[in-house]
Amino acid sequence: MKGLLNVALFSTLVSATSAIAQPFSVKSLDFDFTISRPPLSANLTSHPGDEIVVFGRNQTQAQQIAVVALVDGELKQIDRFAIGEQYFGYDISDYEAEQDTLYFLAKDHIAQYQYPQKDGEARLLAFSDVQSIYRIAQSNYMKQIDFIYDINNDGLSDVVLPDFSQLNVWLSHPEREFKKVSLPVASHTLLERNEFSASPAQVFTLDVNNDGLLDIVYLEKGALKLHIAHKRHFEEQSVAIREGVYAVDWWDQLGEDGQPLDQSDLKYRKLERVEDVNGDKIPDLVVRYTQSSGVFDRTNDYEMYYGQLNAKGALSYNNVPNTTISSEGTLTDLQLQDIDGDGAKEVMVASFELGVGQVVSALLASSIDQDIFVYWQNQLGEYPKNPTLDYETEIGFSISKGRASEPLVMLSDIDGDGRKDLLFSQDDALLYRLNDGQRSFARSKKQTAPLPKSGNQISSADINSDGKNDLIMYYGKLDSAEKQKRLSVLIAQ
Repeated sequence: MKGLLNVALFSTLVSATSAIAQPFSVKSLDFDFTISRPPLSANLTSHPGDEIVVFGRNQTQAQQIAVVALVDGELKQIDRFAIGEQYFGYDISDYEAEQDTLYFLAKDHIAQYQYPQKDGEARLLAFSDVQSIYRIAQSNYMKQIDFIYDINNDGLSDVVLPDFSQLNVWLSHPEREFKKVSLPVASHTLLERNEFSASPAQVFTLDVNNDGLLDIVYLEKGALKLHIAHKRHFEEQSVAIREGVYAVDWWDQLGEDGQPLDQSDLKYRKLERVEDVNGDKIPDLVVRYTQSSGVFDRTNDYEMYYGQLNAKGALSYNNVPNTTISSEGTLTDLQLQDIDGDGAKEVMVASFELGVGQVVSALLASSIDQDIFVYWQNQLGEYPKNPTLDYETEIGFSISKGRASEPLVMLSDIDGDGRKDLLFSQDDALLYRLNDGQRSFARSKKQTAPLPKSGNQISSADINSDGKNDLIMYYGKLDSAEKQKRLSVLIAQ
C-alpha cells in the first residue's frame, strides 16, 4: 500500500512539474475567411492589453479586417469590417501614446481606423490627403508600409511618403492643417531593356542628436545626409563615409552596359542599417560586404562602422570597420538585438553553404542545413571572430508548391526577466532556451504547439501586458486549407 502511495505521489509530482514546465497556453480562433497577411498587434481600444488585427478575404474575395482581443482568457472577435481595394497599405502609430491608431493608405489619401462605440458607426475616418510614388488605384492585397511617425514628438501622427523626385513629410498641428515639407530624396529608378521601374529610396528615421525628435537619414554619393528635425522644419547636414558604399542592393545595380553586375568578380558594399549598435547613443553604420567569384561562391560579411563625436559634437565615421561579422558560408537574416539589456546589441545571423553539392542535396532531401550564429560584443564593442553560440536548423522545400518552409528562429523575452530568450521550431514542437544571464542560454526544453509549417508566420508581442511576450501565429499555403482560417496565440504563462 505504501508503495502504491509513493507511485501515486510520484505521478502527481511529475504531472505538476510537466504542467509548470509548459511556458505557453494555446488559444485559437477560427474565422470564415482565409488569413492573407501577418496579424498585427496594437493597442486600439480601451480593452486591457493589445488587440490583434487580422487581414483576409472571404469567399466572395472581399477584403476583411477583424480585431481580436483576449477576453476572459479567450480570443474573441470584437470588431469586423470590410475594406475597399483602393487601400493597399497599412501602418500603426507606435510612439508613446495612451492608444495606438491604425491607418490605411490609398493612392491619394489616408484613412484612420475608429473603434466603433455603437452599431453602424463608421470604421474609417478621413485623416489626410497625400500624393506619393505609390500610383496604385486598386490592389488585391495590402502590405505593411512605414508611413506614420511622430517626427516632432508632439503626440500627433505625421506622414512620411516618397515621391519620384522628393520625400514628402506632412507634419501634424493640433490647431491647423498639416504642414508639408519636401526633402531632396529621389526614389531609386531603374531602366532595363524596355522596362522602367521605381522604388522608394532607402531612408532611415532615428533620433541622431538625442533631442527626442526623429531625424531623417539617407545615403547620397558617398555621404550620409542628415535632415535634423525641428518642430516645424528640418536642418540639413552631411557626413562623409567610406567611398564605395551604396544604398541599393548589387542585383539592382546595372553596369555601364545596362547589364547586371558581373558575379564572377564582385565586391560590393551596401548600407543595411543606421542605428546605435554599441550602446553609446551615437548612430552607427551596418554595411553588408558581398564578395563573389561566381553564382555558387559568394560570402556576405557585416561591417560595423561606429559613429564618433568630436569636441564640437560633429559626427564622423572611420574608413575601415570597427568590427566585422564574417563566416565561410553565406550570412543572411541579420538581427541586431539587445539580448541581455545592457544597451549594446548582439548579432544573430543565419549561415548556409551555397555550392552545387548543397543545391543537389537540397533538391533530393527537400531541405538544406542552416546554422544560426549568435555574437556578443566585448567591452570595446568588438564581435569575436567565431560565434559565441552556434545552433543548427533546417530549411524545408516543397517542390510541388514551389515554397520554402523557414524554421522559427526568434529572440523574445517569454519569461519577463528583461532578457531575450531563444526559440526554435522542430516539427510540431516549440523548442525554447531561456536566457541564463551569462551570455548563454539554458538547455532546450520542448512544448508541443500548433506551429505553422513556416516560422516566418510567427511573431511575438505582449498582448496581455504581463511583461512576457506571447507568440502570434497564422497559417499559409504549406498548411491545410482549414488552418488558413485560424489564428493561434501562445500565451506566456
